[in-house]
Amino acid sequence: MPEILDGKNVYDFLDPEIAAKLAALEEEEERLEQEGFYDSDEEEMEDPEIDDIKEKAQWIRNKQKMMINEARSRKALNNKSLMPRSKVSKSYSELEDHMYHVGHDVSKLKEKKLASARKQKLSGSDIMRAHAAKGSKKHMPVGQTDRLNDGLTDGGLRSQAERIAKMERRERNRNAKAGESDRRTTAALPKHLFSGKRGIGKTDRR
Repeated sequence: MPEILDGKNVYDFLDPEIAAKLAALEEEEERLEQEGFYDSDEEEMEDPEIDDIKEKAQWIRNKQKMMINEARSRKALNNKSLMPRSKVSKSYSELEDHMYHVGHDVSKLKEKKLASARKQKLSGSDIMRAHAAKGSKKHMPVGQTDRLNDGLTDGGLRSQAERIAKMERRERNRNAKAGESDRRTTAALPKHLFSGKRGIGKTDRR
């Protein structure tokens, strides 16, 4: 063994008790092997967090497969007749199920629904309007708002708004003024300009 290597003394980096330490380390390894320290089962090595991650990953895979199958089924119906969205009715329970499966908390939705059901009170005019709507076959197009009832929370405000509108119409009708809904259609071809023969020199109007 050289005494000098790369300008450094080799003996400065040697441990005089290295042989004894190596023998002690080998004895400890043999003792651990005999005690079965390295023979642990795979089940003992598993972590509950890892199990949770595996379950979530499996749920995500199943959800992706379901979405792919639904998309394929919708694609197969391209050349077939479908019910329009305005005719398809979905219940509130279906909405809750969808939100629950997506992963949202639906307890607040249930509380809000119960609170709105307690507060909602219908007047006589609202009941008559509801019966008239049931009897009619016309349906509101998708995306169109109900301008008659928007901004009104109960029947009392609805009747008050109707009274105010009636008072405003009364004053306008009394003065016989044209309102916003009055339309006036003029003649496309005025008769006094386009009837009769043209005289000599009258070529400015045809």
